[in-house]
Amino acid sequence: MFLKVRQRIIVEPDSTNNTASAKSTTHRSSYTTVNESSQTTSRVQDPTLGIVQTHLTSISHDVIAMESFRCKAYARSLLHHEQYIRESKNQRGSNEQVLQAMYEKHQEIRMEEPDGMIGISGLITSGTLNHNLLQCESAGRWSEELTYYELGLEKNPYHPDNYTGLYKCHENLGQFSRHCFCV
Repeated sequence: MFLKVRQRIIVEPDSTNNTASAKSTTHRSSYTTVNESSQTTSRVQDPTLGIVQTHLTSISHDVIAMESFRCKAYARSLLHHEQYIRESKNQRGSNEQVLQAMYEKHQEIRMEEPDGMIGISGLITSGTLNHNLLQCESAGRWSEELTYYELGLEKNPYHPDNYTGLYKCHENLGQFSRHCFCV
């Protein structure tokens, strides 16, 4: 623990002479570091603080991650989702199917960050159509993404997301004048 010592001058009235006397006192401020988190300090805690802390720690990191993502707090969502993945690996072992689902959700959170998308894409082994679309969109590979949407249209021609994605790809490629879309 780092200690910083500073002196304070306290002016108190002297009751015997009706004058003010100055006392020099030493005050210690403590600064803690990350490595000291395992050390406990003897502080008096408010009982309601303990109740609130217990309640907050009972909320799953997965729930916090989903709600943060819904509120568009992507950094917080990512933080809690990574913590949830770590805890799940430790508790459940390495169930590959569950981990792949977690990694795909993690990929959606990292959508705006191309480097993060590349990193998480290395962990995903399933290679689903949705995974490939997210990866192409994040990297800006619009012609490759266009191919995936065309494959999606072949599999499911009535799904509106395929048409929306196709439109978005043509827009980003600057090909509006060549194609007419009827949705």
